Amino acid sequence: MFAHTLSVKQFSRQDLHSLFAVAQTMKQAIERGEVLEDLKGKVMCTLFYEPSTRTSASFDAAMKRLGGSVINVNAISSSVAKGESLPDTSTI
Repeated sequence: MFAHTLSVKQFSRQDLHSLFAVAQTMKQAIERGEVLEDLKGKVMCTLFYEPSTRTSASFDAAMKRLGGSVINVNAISSSVAKGESLPDTSTI
């Protein structure tokens, strides 16, 4: 659709209807207990600078429901805390 979302004004009414239709289909599949495979073989690395149980759990659950895997990095003991750049730390 778009490489970067900068404003809701980028999207037409049809774009939004399509997006919400896909979201509804995915929600129904999850409610039936299905694990989708949209992100099978993909890995998401999370690094939170401040504790956020609900946010991190939500990201983890969403990725796993889409068939992907999650690696959690502890910001306090990460390479970022030792002075390495975030892009270098996040390269897997």
